[in-house]
Amino acid sequence: MMERGYTAFEAFLAPLSEAQLTESGVSGDWSLKDILVHLATDKGALLRFLKKCCASLLRVALIIWHYLSEGRSLPIS
Repeated sequence: MMERGYTAFEAFLAPLSEAQLTESGVSGDWSLKDILVHLATDKGALLRFLKKCCASLLRVALIIWHYLSEGRSLPIS
């Protein structure tokens, strides 16, 4: 599904010239290219953040599993 979205997006961008992509005014002074770069950058930051969250949750799950596998109770008040 995501691949189809990228394919459709690329098809939308394909006929646009460099001048059309860089013309300001699409949103304030921003060009379409400015917006795309911004979204790509934010997407990367979001993915890094989600990976860190997942890694942290995995560590917590492993700690809980370790305590429980030893028959100990969790040190939670």
